[in-house]
Amino acid sequence: MWCEFIATDSPGVYRCRRCGFATAPTAFPPSRIRRACQQRDPRRLPSTTESPTRGFGDTVSWWIDKLSFGRLKERPGCGCRGRRAWLNRLLPYRREPFPGEGKLTSSASQSTYRVLLRFPHGLGDAVQLTTVLLHLRRFRPEWRVDVEAKLGAVSLFHGLAHRVFVAGRDRFRAADYDLVHTLAWYEPDVCYRDTPSTKAERSLREAFHIVPRRELCRYQIQPGAQVRRMATDYLAEVTSPASLDANGRFPAVVIHYQGNSARRRKNLDEQAVRKLIDQIVRLGFTAAVLDFETPPRAAILTSPSPDWPAGRVVCPTIDHPLWRAAGTGDGATIAALIAQVMLFVGIDSGPGHIAAATDTPSVIVWTGHHPVHYCAPSANAVHLVPDGHRELLRGRAEEGERFFETHYRH
Repeated sequence: MWCEFIATDSPGVYRCRRCGFATAPTAFPPSRIRRACQQRDPRRLPSTTESPTRGFGDTVSWWIDKLSFGRLKERPGCGCRGRRAWLNRLLPYRREPFPGEGKLTSSASQSTYRVLLRFPHGLGDAVQLTTVLLHLRRFRPEWRVDVEAKLGAVSLFHGLAHRVFVAGRDRFRAADYDLVHTLAWYEPDVCYRDTPSTKAERSLREAFHIVPRRELCRYQIQPGAQVRRMATDYLAEVTSPASLDANGRFPAVVIHYQGNSARRRKNLDEQAVRKLIDQIVRLGFTAAVLDFETPPRAAILTSPSPDWPAGRVVCPTIDHPLWRAAGTGDGATIAALIAQVMLFVGIDSGPGHIAAATDTPSVIVWTGHHPVHYCAPSANAVHLVPDGHRELLRGRAEEGERFFETHYRH
């Protein structure tokens, strides 16, 4: 029997819940660590809770373990008939569960398993985590999930997580949880036939052993009433409220064209964005450029064109009251802004993923990444991809391209 590893307070260190063995710090998730457990129980069988069957390698390892230890050794003679009958009884069982899967607490409620997911990644990855939380709500209803994330990302999880904590600021007690898990979040490396192939779907399969459902492979963000009101007040300040369209949208276009990671594979050319803003201003709209650096990193903001009328190109920098002195952008506030304008234009970044969670018409431009690997499909988003976008797919490119052609507007 293999060790059943769970996360500890030390990043990358996992401990077996049965024999207590602790690993050295590793980048591998617990599901990929194999070690013969020193506290063996030959009668312990895998869980029958709803989950996909094991992979081929896991299945072989599991059967070797069962056939080399336990009841079969106790049988006299060759035991062929007994072995065949015993195997037939075991066939309906499935893989070992994720730590805590299908198990309940010993508390008085007897109905929840308390889980804290620690998520130390950026805003774009945090938006993708909403896909994971949607699946957990469907397939792990006995779990009460809390999330610890970065300051600008915690607002994304309201309505999806029971509680949210700001990493480095809010304290929690590990004793209040049955499991504290630092979620592994790996780059996508394959193409799936029937779902997107992003980090979220990989995490669902490898960390939680859940087969993603296509209808849940989306993003969901629920800005609160106060956040929506602040976004409305800001847009009314920088635009003409008298020009609202039939859907109540402000005459503005939100733009985000410079990311914080993999910039050479994401960022747009400065001159192209200047031409875009020229067209926006000429049509009578306001261009709201998102830039959370101090001072703003975008050269467009530090050296604007003399042809742009005053107040028609704006940027709510991080010291703006809109961000409530957080020192960074806020996911739910960005969602509230994008949801009330006429158009969003962006890249593979946090605001781009947030736009895919709204119903605002959005254009997302891709240069070095592929949307199948980095963004969930959405009815409101059109993806501009390069001519050779198939070369950006990983794994079975034909399956990824087929899914992209069928489920993405591009």
